Amino acid sequence: MIATYDNTLVLLSIVVATMASYTALDLAGRVTHSSGRTATLWLLGGSAAMGAGIWSMHFIGMLAFELPIPVFYDGWITAASLLIAVVTSGYALSVASRRVLGALSLLGAGIIMGGGIAAMHYAGMAAMRMSPPIEYDPGWFAASIGIAIAAATAALWLAFTLRSTTSHLAVAGKLVSALVMGCAIAGMHYTGMAAANFAEGSTCLVAGGGLGLSPEGLAAALGSVILSLLIATLVASSLDRRLATRTARMLGEVEQANAALLAAQESLRESEERFRSAFESATIGMGLVSLDGHWLRVNGSLCRIFGYPESELLSADYQSISHPEDLQADTEQVRRLANGELQSYQMEKRYFHKDGHVVWVNLSVSAVRDARDVPRHFVVQIEDISARKQAEEALQNMLREQALRDPLTALFNRRHLEDAVEREFARARRNGEPLAIIMVDIDHFKSINDRFGHACGDAVIRRVAQLLVGGVRRSDIACRYGGEEFLLLLPGAPASRALELAEVICRSARDLHHDCDGRSIGAVTVSCGIGLFPDHGATAEVVMKAADRALYRAKDQGRDRVVLAESAIRRQG
Repeated sequence: MIATYDNTLVLLSIVVATMASYTALDLAGRVTHSSGRTATLWLLGGSAAMGAGIWSMHFIGMLAFELPIPVFYDGWITAASLLIAVVTSGYALSVASRRVLGALSLLGAGIIMGGGIAAMHYAGMAAMRMSPPIEYDPGWFAASIGIAIAAATAALWLAFTLRSTTSHLAVAGKLVSALVMGCAIAGMHYTGMAAANFAEGSTCLVAGGGLGLSPEGLAAALGSVILSLLIATLVASSLDRRLATRTARMLGEVEQANAALLAAQESLRESEERFRSAFESATIGMGLVSLDGHWLRVNGSLCRIFGYPESELLSADYQSISHPEDLQADTEQVRRLANGELQSYQMEKRYFHKDGHVVWVNLSVSAVRDARDVPRHFVVQIEDISARKQAEEALQNMLREQALRDPLTALFNRRHLEDAVEREFARARRNGEPLAIIMVDIDHFKSINDRFGHACGDAVIRRVAQLLVGGVRRSDIACRYGGEEFLLLLPGAPASRALELAEVICRSARDLHHDCDGRSIGAVTVSCGIGLFPDHGATAEVVMKAADRALYRAKDQGRDRVVLAESAIRRQG
């Protein structure tokens, strides 16, 4: 019999084959990127969609094949052909979703799948149940099987290669590959149809049978079910791909967030480790202090500065070891720091060492705040500056001492004398004790300066000053009162002590021999005037005037002598 083809249905069969091929390529990636139950569901669903697509292409092709006799199809055989297509497609998807696909595995799978497609085709032809049976041209028959195997092998290789790509170029590649595969599958079908020979007078044994399917009914079923199934499968695959992409992106973001968190934690750990190392090994005292002033953490340097072991210091607060004169200023700064008025502060402050002595420190304090800017605790840095303070105090004492000393003789000057006289007279009046003042003047000093020069005169003044210092007690005060004039303040000394000392001074001065620039100055004498409290006055001013008048009387009486106020006693060597 001579058969004809409906070109529209032929074109439709190629379109369906192409859609089925694209669905297969797309689902291979879904199976690969899934696991467990999800992968199984995608494999089953993909097998059904792909198998039904290939099967529907075959029967659309059969609908396009028109014989001059009524043609029906056996329902059970048709169903069997569908089952063959579904099972074959399932095997193809499982192969394409493997992690690795070698050349031999690919060829073997292509042979099995191609054979399955050919079996589906010839089972569908057998569903016509023609009488006499359909005869097949061996050459065309072998060619159809060869095309099926080649198409299946190419399909598996393309599905394996393109399964994990999602770019726009990959989608275009899938479309081209699906078109090639669709044409190849259709080519296998129409080659197989070319191999079929229908004898003249052949009849379809299924025609009018209870289980027979009319071409119109089969076309309606294929058009409604297969097209819906393919479209639904592609939509589900697309949605799943988008969900997988979104999930992958979210997982990537989570991984990035976790990586950032781990990096931040590592950075925090390293920062804490650096702080701990710096804290413990710092040469200055460091500590963490709670908002109420208790020590939370201290290093070894801080314990050494205060003299406390760590356990004792941690059980105390900073207020208990602070000097009371500095505590109020420190507490005020702490209040301002906690309120956010200050970022940090520094001050010099005194603490008490465990043994009781005062420790001067340079104190630096800053606050550690939480994310809401609420202070959690304070970081304290303490540098022991006691040595510096002691040096400063020694310097100040030296400067004060220098301010009260005569630079030429190192004796006290008149400024110090004024304070000392008032103080000692007040004490003498309070305790009812005597007090003596001796005025000492170098005789003929002007002639020494005139004959030998001021440098020699200064040398004489220094030697007399040394003589005075060597003769007084620790409680006595020796001052340079004027150019060549000196004053001795003797607390608690009666007249006898003052007279004795004055006579020793005169005698010692007389025994001195002075040389200047290789020239002998000769003997230098001094004159002394003595005033007593309370014998010669009740105030310092009166007693000093009495001693001064006694000194002038000693000068008038020939010098080199001692004169007691209101009386004269001459002592000559």
